Amino acid sequence: MTEPHQHTPILKVENVVVDYDGFKALQGLNFSMDYPELRVVIGPNGAGKSTFMDVITGKVKPAEGTLHFQANGQSVDLTTLREHEIATLGIGRKFQRPSVFSNLTVWENLDISLHRKSKGLFATLFSKPTTPEAEKVSEVLKTIGLSDKAQDLAGSLSHGQKQWLEIGMVLIQNPKLLLIDEPVAGMTDQETEKTGELLNELAVDHSVIVIEHDMEFVRSIAKMVTVLHEGSVLIEGPMEEVQADPKVMEIYLGRAAEADDSA
Repeated sequence: MTEPHQHTPILKVENVVVDYDGFKALQGLNFSMDYPELRVVIGPNGAGKSTFMDVITGKVKPAEGTLHFQANGQSVDLTTLREHEIATLGIGRKFQRPSVFSNLTVWENLDISLHRKSKGLFATLFSKPTTPEAEKVSEVLKTIGLSDKAQDLAGSLSHGQKQWLEIGMVLIQNPKLLLIDEPVAGMTDQETEKTGELLNELAVDHSVIVIEHDMEFVRSIAKMVTVLHEGSVLIEGPMEEVQADPKVMEIYLGRAAEADDSA
C-alpha cells in the first residue's frame, strides 16, 4: 500500500449530514486530519461522535456531503463504497467493548486477524504460519506489550490487556487510519497510562482518531482536539485552548448543571 505523504490530509470530511427520520445526527460536519496524527474527538452524549465513526467506516451513509480518504496515492470518496471495501483501503476500527476469541490464545487471535480476508477461521488455526507471518504477529505482540502472554488464552487477560489485544487485531491488518472508541473505559490507572503510550507510539506512522470521555486521559495524550456538539464541529485546536474556550465550558458545565437539577 502506498504511504500518504507525511503531514498531508489523509481524511477530509466536507458538509456531511446524517438524518435519522428528521433528527440530524450530523449536520454540515467538516473535518480534516493529517498523516500521521493523533486526534482526540470529544463532546457530550448525543454530539454525533459514534455516528461520525459509523460514516467513516461505511456503516452509515450520509444524506449529504463527501468523505475523501487518501489511499494508494489517490483520493477516494468513501460514501461510494461499502463497509468491506472501505476496510480494505486501510481503515480499521476498534469498538469500546473488546471482542476477542476468549478460548483461543493471544497469538491465535492475532493470526486469525492477519488472515481474516484470505482464510477462514479453521483454515487459519490448522495451518502453519509462514516465517513472515510469524514475524508480523511477533512484531504486533511487542507493540501492544503482550509478548509474554502470547500462549495465554485471551479470556484470561485483564480488561486492559484485552483492549490492547483488540488494538493489535486491528493493527495487524495494516490500517493507515485507526478509529478507537473509548479505549480506557474500565482500566486501572497503570493500564490507562500504558494505553496512552501505545496510542502515541501508533501515531508515529498511523493516523489515529480516538473518541474519549475521560478528560484527564485526553489531557495526557492530546495535541489536537476536535469538539463535536449537536452534529458539527464546535471548536478544534490544541487541548489548552479547547478546555479554556467559553463555549466548551458552557456545554460541559451546562450538562453537569442539568444533571444536578434532575437529581
